[in-house]
Amino acid sequence: MAYKIVLWQRIEPWFSDQMLREAQRRIRSVEEIQSRWGVECDVVAEFDDEQVYRRVFYARRNILSRRTGQSVRKELRSRSGNFFVNGTVAVFQDGEPFYYAPPHRAEFLESFREKGPAWLRSVVEQNEATAGRRSRAEKLALKFCERAEQLGFHGHLKREYPLNLARLAGTSPAEDLGTSHTPFADLSAKSIDILHDHEGTYDVMEVKPRLNWEALGQALGYRELLCVIENLPQDKVRAHVICKQVDSAIALACRRLGVGIIRV
Repeated sequence: MAYKIVLWQRIEPWFSDQMLREAQRRIRSVEEIQSRWGVECDVVAEFDDEQVYRRVFYARRNILSRRTGQSVRKELRSRSGNFFVNGTVAVFQDGEPFYYAPPHRAEFLESFREKGPAWLRSVVEQNEATAGRRSRAEKLALKFCERAEQLGFHGHLKREYPLNLARLAGTSPAEDLGTSHTPFADLSAKSIDILHDHEGTYDVMEVKPRLNWEALGQALGYRELLCVIENLPQDKVRAHVICKQVDSAIALACRRLGVGIIRV
């Protein structure tokens, strides 16, 4: 799958000579990556730091942290609330954030320039394989993904699919990366645990170790949001809860509301 690299880089008037050289080196590295590897690249000079942080990085914080071994919250935001987007690089895949490197990790662009996309895939595989202790929900999600075809889900699975409400205004994270503001830019990030896409039908899946009211509510709510954001008819989108333990009363409510229960 093709990658796209985006570098957010402003040249501030207060930059020291060293900071200016570092910024220029990042820009040159991006240009060389595009020339050498044919990877689409973009340098964005005008942007709202908070908006980019929330829409691009925070919305995919869990999966980005696993793939990079770096906490999005710690790397790109200070305790006092400042955002450190300037000089940050993101790699997009299929229009969604796949990997990122904060400003102080300049070696990322240099390594990608020398070794190419195959190197990035190997880095991601290694980081995911050596990620720390997984939560019970994470283990269930992985177990489902391994058994998806056996359970009758033969399409494409997307983990932590972001519900970008800004798309109601006709934008997406890979397209709207600058200063434009949408009515939904300040809303908290929301994502579907697993989205299954197969021949024009979709399955919204919420993962919880135990079936509970929260899981039921999220499955229903995210199904409705997906229909609105993607302009999909309701009969093309189903809601499910992936779990290990089932509460009989909530299971009855699921059946009456048309929410599937997948036990793994």
